[in-house]
Amino acid sequence: MKGSQLSSIVKISEEMILRQALNMYHGQNRSAPDYRGAMRLFQGALLKTNAVANFYLGRMFERGLGVKRNGNRACIYYDVSSKLGFLPAKFELAEFHYLGRVIGRKDKRLGLKLFRESAKEGYEPSIERLMIMKLLAAITT
Repeated sequence: MKGSQLSSIVKISEEMILRQALNMYHGQNRSAPDYRGAMRLFQGALLKTNAVANFYLGRMFERGLGVKRNGNRACIYYDVSSKLGFLPAKFELAEFHYLGRVIGRKDKRLGLKLFRESAKEGYEPSIERLMIMKLLAAITT
């Protein structure tokens, strides 16, 4: 088997694992979500290379879905996902820092920087958040 064929098979396998993990997270065929099962799949082969898997792991730790709620771990997974280019993760990370959500301290500068970066890349929620911040600043001055 050639290297390109093997990498294609690996990519297909990763996509299948991700699809199964997302089905477990959201609940398949109107069944209840299986957060623990989804976590096992997200943390398996996908952890180091898949932005979506890291995003959902962050969401699970942020909300305490199938695991004990842990904002610091959520922030780590959002950071990995963000660095892999997933804009929703960059938005969540921006909120964590800007609002001091869960991690216990605010870093408004970093949060604003992340909002601006994702807005520059066209991520609509970040664009909207920056517009709201600008309007609030105009009202309060």
